[in-house]
Amino acid sequence: MIVHIFYGTTGGFYNLERLWGDTPRKQVKETEEVSK
Repeated sequence: MIVHIFYGTTGGFYNLERLWGDTPRKQVKETEEVSK
């Protein structure tokens, strides 16, 4: 299994809809901070 995690603005920048338009996805809406 390969998992890609992108912020919404990053996905738009890389045009991910074009690359992975037919793949299953799950949108996670959490406010927890994640260290980078």
